[in-house]
Amino acid sequence: MRLQRRSGRLAGNLAVVMLIALSTVLWAIGDAAAQDGGGRTLALLAARCPANYVGTAAADECDDAPMPGVGFRVGRPSTDFFVTASTDAAGLVAFDITDLPLRGTIRLIEELPPQTARIVVYCVDEGGAPVPLTYVVADGNVPPIMVADLAVGESGDVACDWYNVAFG
Repeated sequence: MRLQRRSGRLAGNLAVVMLIALSTVLWAIGDAAAQDGGGRTLALLAARCPANYVGTAAADECDDAPMPGVGFRVGRPSTDFFVTASTDAAGLVAFDITDLPLRGTIRLIEELPPQTARIVVYCVDEGGAPVPLTYVVADGNVPPIMVADLAVGESGDVACDWYNVAFG
């Protein structure tokens, strides 16, 4: 009876040791995959455009007027899962979007800067192809926000020009 208890404990301890070893190996593999470029980035440039702006943000027309300190949230549509950051002095901000897409879509939310009437957003994937987006109506929010859903797919980096068009 005593021998059976010892062998049972030994088997249980061996199983725990093997589980820890397996977890360590899998963690190291996951860490190495992340270091090998497994991550994805969304880079945003926030810029100010004049009231008469009628472009599509595809040709860098307003890039010489970057907007520092603009707050953005990037996350999954229709959830409370968001990452928040603000643009730097050059109007740039980058987000790790590796785990964000929900069925290939992420939501961008801008805390609307003063004197902004509307936004114009243009995004491209890492190959330079336009990324489809949909503007989402977000009336009644305090503070006011502007929202766009991006069809980013499941892989690759994305870069966006986010133009804030002034009141006219």
